[in-house]
Amino acid sequence: MVRKMKFLTENDLRIIEKKEGLSNFTLKEGMKLTPSARGYLIDKGYRFNSGNKRQKKLLNKNEEFKSELNLLEAEFLKTAQLLLKYNKLIAKEIFDYSKYIKTMNLNEDERFDCRIYFKNTSCEEKNISIDFDDLQTENGKLIVELNYLKSLLKNNLDIFKEEAPIINGIIYRLTEIIDLLLGG
Repeated sequence: MVRKMKFLTENDLRIIEKKEGLSNFTLKEGMKLTPSARGYLIDKGYRFNSGNKRQKKLLNKNEEFKSELNLLEAEFLKTAQLLLKYNKLIAKEIFDYSKYIKTMNLNEDERFDCRIYFKNTSCEEKNISIDFDDLQTENGKLIVELNYLKSLLKNNLDIFKEEAPIINGIIYRLTEIIDLLLGG
């Protein structure tokens, strides 16, 4: 018995994307993508999960770093909670960054806008030094938490390419807050 091979074209994918989205799309056995369809998916930032030879599930690029966004949001919330004892305005700012991170994978017009905090900044990071004595101060834990947030953002800049100006602004503000806690 000869199986008929079904080819999925770029146009087919566009129709599927409009109707139901592609994040849960599964390429069924006997289906193949045309080169233009494969190129379309790559250009849109999709990749294949080829765990099963009979099925290939399409994964959206947003789903790839969704867990990273969740981790960042949780860390910002934890730090905001710690900052409540020190300064409610700064705690609110850190909380707002968590809201921005939570909405980062949405369309631009649906994202939380946190640029209000960048009004008077050049976004060029200051070089600050944290020493052992700083860790022993009343603000030591906050300094460590804020520095950890900075590191998480810096280590994930490649994931947030399109968001680099805002992420760099957040990094700059975190540096300013650390400097403030250090007495600068």
